[in-house]
Amino acid sequence: MNATAHPQSITLDKTRLLKQLGDLPVLAKDHGWQFDYDQKLDSLTYGEETMPRDAFLFNVNDEINLFVDADSRVHGLFVEYFGSNYVEHNESVKDAFSVVEDSLTDSIADSVKVKLARVVIESDLIRGALASLLARGTLVTAV
Repeated sequence: MNATAHPQSITLDKTRLLKQLGDLPVLAKDHGWQFDYDQKLDSLTYGEETMPRDAFLFNVNDEINLFVDADSRVHGLFVEYFGSNYVEHNESVKDAFSVVEDSLTDSIADSVKVKLARVVIESDLIRGALASLLARGTLVTAV
């Protein structure tokens, strides 16, 4: 590879991203998305069990990232420092996060309470991502 080569830039389809985020609960169900919270790294991933090789992270705002591909297909969401940063800035998910966090050490992962808590977190992530994307112009990223 040429040492002066620049990364490839991709312009994402903002309308397509917004539509997918608006339909995220259906998209997530159809593609078997899963929540994965890593307590040690304090990161939350919500997406396909295995990310496609061509998926990359696109930074939506200071907290939320999307796993997308060059065709602007959303494969998941990622939040670094979820408990120590995202939850602190988004009080509406604090109780829901406590339920999900407790489910990691208990055998209640499939309980109705945990499922509802995950819906609260999903809704908050959708709202934050939509608001941030709507406020932005052209979505260009380097991969």
